[in-house]
Amino acid sequence: MQSNIEMVVQLDKCVGKPLVKWYKDDKEIKDSDKNYKKIEDKLDNSYKLIVMKATEEMVGKYKCIASNDFGATETAARFDLLAPPRFIKGLHDLDIMEGNNVSMTVHLAGFPQPEVTFYKDGEEISTSAHVVIRKEMDDIYQFEIENIRIIMSGEYECRIKNEAGEASSKGVITVSSKPQFLKNLTDQVVSTGDDILLEVTVTGQPSPQVKWFIDGKETKGSERILFDSRDESYSVKVPNAQESDTGIYHCIASNKMGEQMSDKADVKVMIKNTLPIISKPIQDSAVVIDDNVRFETVITGVPKPEIIWTKDSVPLKPSNKILIK
Repeated sequence: MQSNIEMVVQLDKCVGKPLVKWYKDDKEIKDSDKNYKKIEDKLDNSYKLIVMKATEEMVGKYKCIASNDFGATETAARFDLLAPPRFIKGLHDLDIMEGNNVSMTVHLAGFPQPEVTFYKDGEEISTSAHVVIRKEMDDIYQFEIENIRIIMSGEYECRIKNEAGEASSKGVITVSSKPQFLKNLTDQVVSTGDDILLEVTVTGQPSPQVKWFIDGKETKGSERILFDSRDESYSVKVPNAQESDTGIYHCIASNKMGEQMSDKADVKVMIKNTLPIISKPIQDSAVVIDDNVRFETVITGVPKPEIIWTKDSVPLKPSNKILIK
């Protein structure tokens, strides 16, 4: 609330009426100036200057000069107005892309001139390699961050303080960046029955969304295709891989700042080789002359085993008497 300020001088009695003039910062205050009111009290020979609804502009050195034909006398005093600090223009929220520069202007008011300090996430900061805090004028400060990085995201605050009080202005700076692959896909060769596991590491702010593709078509998660993400790591897993899972795999990471495609991985699922195993051996047999005899066995292996039948260690070949199938 603005108040009136009174300044009073009292003169000794003298011969003749003195001429009394008031000055602010050596400039005479005219009767026409609506910011001031002059009052003369003839009973006690006093003169009063009233500063009407005092503001910061009226702060300064005031002087009263009284003169007559015999000389002059003067008295002076300084008027200071305590005004709590306030922001005419403060910090504000900002969403900016990584690598760009930040520039904010802080315009403040208050008397005496407020002290100014800047903070990030509650810790005081000052001019450094990336941060510039520059006083443009008594009431204007420039706050700049050069080549801002993701790690510089946070809540920034400007605090101003003087004898009359303090004030604060805050702004949240969010640094965004396009997705970038730190670890990419590579080709894989796996055997049937083994797992396909492809993994990438992607940075970006906001955290990117990752989509997976097989042979150019987006693939959704299922019991056979499992997606996982932890921090900046994203993966796709195909358990118990089969030959049909062979293909070209890649992923696309995207956020509001853009998208990035990974390298393509050529994944081959090969049949796993196994030694031949006789799960059903042939059995001894006795038959009547001229009857047929049948020997049967079950043999497994990858690739498919070559089967050779022998009689008394001599290989047999199909004929009109021997059928091999």
